[in-house]
Amino acid sequence: MSYYNRYPSRTNSYAPKVATTPDPAQMTRIDTVLANPLFSNLLDKRQDFVKSIKLQAATRYLSEAQMNYLQMVEKDLAPVNNSWWDFAIEENRQKRAYAIAHYSATGYYTAVTSKMKEIDSYMPEQSVWEKMWSNVFINAGFKRNTAGPRWNAGDVVGYRAYGAAKNGIMLTSNWSYTANNWTYDFLGFEGLQLISRKESEFFAIKVPKPAKVATERKPRKTKTKEA
Repeated sequence: MSYYNRYPSRTNSYAPKVATTPDPAQMTRIDTVLANPLFSNLLDKRQDFVKSIKLQAATRYLSEAQMNYLQMVEKDLAPVNNSWWDFAIEENRQKRAYAIAHYSATGYYTAVTSKMKEIDSYMPEQSVWEKMWSNVFINAGFKRNTAGPRWNAGDVVGYRAYGAAKNGIMLTSNWSYTANNWTYDFLGFEGLQLISRKESEFFAIKVPKPAKVATERKPRKTKTKEA
């Protein structure tokens, strides 16, 4: 008895045909990216990607996903209009440095901040920058950070420990981008306990004014009339 295949294999029957010859247009785009003077400023992973698809494009068409990623790289290399930004303004430089440190610590806008760290003159588009500063958290942190720590090394202050107030001396102050606040290393007088606390847990100690020392009053001299 002979058998025949009633259900012929459909494997790849509907798969798109992949060209095995290079596409000159794709090759031109890749070469343009590689020749860009700013190519060496890209993240290593993006440089490696472009170099790898350069080899692939020599023998076949690149996939849609690869071309979409290449478009992202091209956007990174495109000139950005920074006419709205003035590096000469001190507050602008402070906010730029703070945004880099803040988002590097919190893990947001990593692509933008990585490029800002690598290229001193780079700024994102104005709409992106405004979005980065649109939340209350970073604005409140920037205000506290630029104001500086409330306490200095050597200050004697009080702190709240399990409901009880204790005194000690400040050692160091540090800014925490994740806590969005100043933190202090502090040595408590009771038991010489070394602790680390945020700013709101400390308070100033009211030093009593010295009591006035009573002075002895001298008797008043009275004038006598001459006879």
